[in-house]
Amino acid sequence: MTTNLQSNPNLKAQEAIRHLLDGNPPNGTKPEECGKRADLVSALYAGYDKGGTDTVRALLMEEAGRDEDLLSFLAGDLLDLSPQPADGENESSEAFYVLPSGAKVITWAEMKKMYGAITWAWPGWLPNGFLTMIVGQADAGKSLLTLVGVCKPYLCGSAWPDGTPFTGRTGKVLWIEGEGGQKLNTMRTDEFNVPDQQILSVEVGDEMDLLIDNSTHWTAIVEAAQIEGVELIVFDGLSGLQRQEENSSAMLPVVKKLAVLARTKGIPVIVTHHLSKLIIPEGQTPSLRHVRGHSSIVQTPRVVWSIDMPNRFDKETKRLAVIKCNLGVPSEPLIYHVADGEIELTSLPQSTRQPTQQDRAAELLRKELASGPVPSTRMEAILKEQGLLDAAKKIKAKMGIVSEYMDGVPHWNYQITECNR
Repeated sequence: MTTNLQSNPNLKAQEAIRHLLDGNPPNGTKPEECGKRADLVSALYAGYDKGGTDTVRALLMEEAGRDEDLLSFLAGDLLDLSPQPADGENESSEAFYVLPSGAKVITWAEMKKMYGAITWAWPGWLPNGFLTMIVGQADAGKSLLTLVGVCKPYLCGSAWPDGTPFTGRTGKVLWIEGEGGQKLNTMRTDEFNVPDQQILSVEVGDEMDLLIDNSTHWTAIVEAAQIEGVELIVFDGLSGLQRQEENSSAMLPVVKKLAVLARTKGIPVIVTHHLSKLIIPEGQTPSLRHVRGHSSIVQTPRVVWSIDMPNRFDKETKRLAVIKCNLGVPSEPLIYHVADGEIELTSLPQSTRQPTQQDRAAELLRKELASGPVPSTRMEAILKEQGLLDAAKKIKAKMGIVSEYMDGVPHWNYQITECNR
């Protein structure tokens, strides 16, 4: 049951804003009744009169770039436009409690509705709604791999680097540059046959190298992310995209901003970063300890890829590996080079050992659950046919897969938990 404290200015402001986000005109609450949010509510009322709910949301996103407490104050309503239950309606399943401060206590059941199931744009590699980090040395080809291997499928529907068909929505890519590479990247679109009409960048004044920790720049980035058709966001060069000391925990809130943007938009967000100068033994894949800077940098991304050269005498052949995955079993590395505008596999992904039954079960589960929940009877029949049912049951929990009822029917589904939210 919702705790309703009508005399609380924060609550009045919250209810007035939610009323606008639900597509309704002002609910009669006077701005002066909304305490420190009075000016904001007044501006939103004027915005609604001018352009309706879309203008209200744009104003809120702009304000969120200046006011870090606003997203917490709204508790997720900023990008969740579904109407809230009226008082007295469905009280037994009420999803949140409004506190005297205006904050909300929200159930995990409602959180699941807000964020949905874990899905993959590129199964085993690129999750929707999460931050993915790509690390490598300065000459590893991080930007090129991102442009040709990740952006290109979103722009023209081409296959992923391992040949997996692209099954998502094609659209626009928002690219935020941090290393002054605008000229090089625009030249690469011609060299590697990447359509450039749908690649967007943001200019603030005469600046195109923007900073995540500059409130004006961040507001512009968040606003650009709301442009219709943006399906992927790339931040190229973490070191140049912020002003913090890389070896301090001050990096955590910087990277966390990108993760929150991914979560609220529900699309993949990618950030590239450098490896340190630690020596990596010949033949070994880089690990998280080789990532440059404070350990908090890799804390927020739920998936981290590394790019390196498995043979230091062959600079054209690269290895792409998943070195962190909180959302399931990592995919096998890819050995590739870039030629004729495409990512070409030099050799198929191979493990150094023979795959076990659990390896095979994990691969099958990733494939079948990539697009969302699957009825339990169907999933178990597929696994049983392949002789993998027992193995799958042993690794379900490790992969974050649960059995849950949907419309009265049991399904296998990825679970949103504290470790993979």
